[in-house]
Amino acid sequence: DSLVKVLLKILFKHSFFLLISFLVIIGFFLRLIYLGEIPAVMHRDEVAIAYNAYSILETYRDEWGQFLPVIFQSFGDYKLPGLIYSTALGIKFFGLNPFGARVVTAVLASVLIPVTFLFTRELYKSRFISAAATTFLVFSFWHISGARNIYEPMVALTLAVLSYATLFKVSQNKVYLLLSIFFFSLSVWFYHTPLFLYPILFLVWGFHLRKKILRRELKWWLGAFMCLLAIVAINTQAVATLNQSRGETILFFSQELHDQHQSSLQKFWQAGVPLYPVFTVGQRGFQLSYYFFQGYVKGISPDFVFFAGGNNYWHNLRSIGFGNSNPVLLPLFVLGIVYAIRNRKDLSNSFLLYVLILSPIPNALTVDSPNINRLLDFHFLILVYAALGLYFLYTEKFFQSGFAFTVQRVMFLCVVLAYIGVAGQFLASYFLTFNFSLHPTWNEGVPELMDEVVTQKDAFDKVVFLNVTAKPHIFYLFYTGYSPDRLHTLQQSGEEHTQRVENVFFGADESLYDLETERILFVEPAKIEREHTIFSIEDWQGKKLWQGYEVNSEAVLIN
Repeated sequence: DSLVKVLLKILFKHSFFLLISFLVIIGFFLRLIYLGEIPAVMHRDEVAIAYNAYSILETYRDEWGQFLPVIFQSFGDYKLPGLIYSTALGIKFFGLNPFGARVVTAVLASVLIPVTFLFTRELYKSRFISAAATTFLVFSFWHISGARNIYEPMVALTLAVLSYATLFKVSQNKVYLLLSIFFFSLSVWFYHTPLFLYPILFLVWGFHLRKKILRRELKWWLGAFMCLLAIVAINTQAVATLNQSRGETILFFSQELHDQHQSSLQKFWQAGVPLYPVFTVGQRGFQLSYYFFQGYVKGISPDFVFFAGGNNYWHNLRSIGFGNSNPVLLPLFVLGIVYAIRNRKDLSNSFLLYVLILSPIPNALTVDSPNINRLLDFHFLILVYAALGLYFLYTEKFFQSGFAFTVQRVMFLCVVLAYIGVAGQFLASYFLTFNFSLHPTWNEGVPELMDEVVTQKDAFDKVVFLNVTAKPHIFYLFYTGYSPDRLHTLQQSGEEHTQRVENVFFGADESLYDLETERILFVEPAKIEREHTIFSIEDWQGKKLWQGYEVNSEAVLIN
């Protein structure tokens, strides 16, 4: 009896710690379970990152033969190095397979769960708020689905929140400036959003603490600012090729907006309006301001956040009927903002409001908004503010009468039950039906297709992929585990691996085929019924996805 009492006393004393530990374990579990099987296939960017990581692991060179590059050429989109080098670690321990390729992203993304608890606990000193924010993240739609892909913005978010948390702690101890700058310096090698967001937050927060800084911390802040400028300069210079390739998406460098501006000026000129320099600049300023405001509003619109998601089916949940966030959080998010504004003199609320206002800026600066890749900071803040709103609903007396307060408590209970219901439905849909609802851009059946090609290719002189998918070479290299050493040897002999790997060709060039003397296996989407079919790949409903067929000398090749 005494032992039971002691155990119960320990459990009661440490119940909150056990609760948070349980939440963290559940969070890691939801992001790691069946990681290699849900989603059932890897999308193009995942496969590119994974194969380049494998190539680095095996040869210290990327798929193009570049020695330990800072920027990876990949498809010509020039990927940042952080996640590629990190992914190599997972492949080393678990092999070149979907689980080994995805596990590093899942673990690093899951680290955000305990970080969220520590951050919110530091902000508000409230067990309720920190537990609620942690719970919301554990069961977050966008975080669960994003962490289960090889997804650069998800890892960058973990590092970004660490940089915010330590920047907030600067108000207590200036040494945290070093940690904050350190986490920022890591984040920019995974994704570019922190590069647009953190420097502004650094300046805004420094201005907010200016009285304290001017009295005794000016040298620390000036030193940190110089480090910040150096990091931005080094990163910008190192990734200049990437910035050039993606500059078209930024408002200021968009050729489409530039042409639109020139067309507008031409119309004014035709109408007889004198085009003074101030008028020309004013027109350009109005255009950029208009598109910036439009992108800002689109990024925070409830329809995008809670119901529709973006247009990229790799990073939205439309196929199973969900937006990026639990819609029950919407009223709690609004309540949380009301709570923060009412208590804005509090240092924690001021800091959080600054981050909230700034977080949509990276998305607003681009022409393809809304894009969830650049809005993960905002989505994270929705969870924190929703936790504030839940606390507000539970503790604040909106009305003085006892009956009204009872109604308020009933509302609180209804919100909690509604959240649990929607979250449960999401988990069931994601883990049980997602693989049966994949959008065509996922290229369902490609792993099985590549296995079949490997089985068949030695029986043919050539294998030719016809319109199978964008960048089919990278799927072939990854799913066949093609040796990077052999790939680099082929490149040295002048072979372009995006067009051909040994006797496997990617794309239709009839000048390369001799149907009179060669046996050729053509591989394509199963849209047309072909004679001489060698194999076909079907989905879970038995519908043909891909097929391989042989063409004889009398056949007509139809692309």
